[in-house]
Amino acid sequence: MFGKLLNATKSSKAGANEMPTPDLSRIFKSPSPAKAESGKIAPSADDVVTDEPVGLADDGPSAPTEADLTAWLQRDVSALKTAFDTYAQRVSSKDARRQLFIASHNLRGTAEPFGNPVLGRLAGSLCNLLERTDSDEPVVALANLHVEAMRAAMVTGESAASDELAQTVCVALEDQVAAKVVAEA
Repeated sequence: MFGKLLNATKSSKAGANEMPTPDLSRIFKSPSPAKAESGKIAPSADDVVTDEPVGLADDGPSAPTEADLTAWLQRDVSALKTAFDTYAQRVSSKDARRQLFIASHNLRGTAEPFGNPVLGRLAGSLCNLLERTDSDEPVVALANLHVEAMRAAMVTGESAASDELAQTVCVALEDQVAAKVVAEA
């Protein structure tokens, strides 16, 4: 009887609350093309067999390169832009707003450790805007400013002038969010 109840619950919820597949490429290296095509785990040029004992450093994934970190941030910013475009088209959709928040939240958590604190600060400001304003009120214009500032932060190289400009943009956007939040309260 318990089995029937469990099966009935599973079938009624199938697809309703599917969890997204996590992106583990930041943790594990992708398999070589030979492994991916054959579906078998065959030795490749990367798999060197030695008689030396394997140390703990060899057991884990290799440290990501700066290019990896930049590519991941670019992919996250691209996901943020896609989420914003969806939100801008369907402003009244709570799901679209939630997806924009999740994309921004992901950037807030990864940008600073990945070497782009300005991006993290801007993402934090956007998260604050989306969390602390009424979900029924559209915040498209201010959210767009955040998204475009984050896209610009990805392509702008580091220099004293760009850092000063980035800090000024962050302060201006944070002030706008603070004013919007106070107006809502």
